[in-house]
Amino acid sequence: MSMHVSTLEILEKRFPPDDARAIAQAIEEETSPSKLVTNESLRLQLAELEARLFTKIAALGLTAAGLIISAVFFLVLNLRKQG
Repeated sequence: MSMHVSTLEILEKRFPPDDARAIAQAIEEETSPSKLVTNESLRLQLAELEARLFTKIAALGLTAAGLIISAVFFLVLNLRKQG
């Protein structure tokens, strides 16, 4: 893994050389493009979560509607039998 010379020079002024190299390497690993979260990836994750939430809400609505329809149907059948 390549380290930026400027990063290493700054760290070597404050820390022993081995520590400076380890710190520089850790910084570069954490700031590598593969680890950085972009706005686009956040938008995609948000869109996925919104879609999942919509699906759950729709399923809940259908379940509630189903229960209401079943209750009305049950009441209508029982009222017919009694009347």
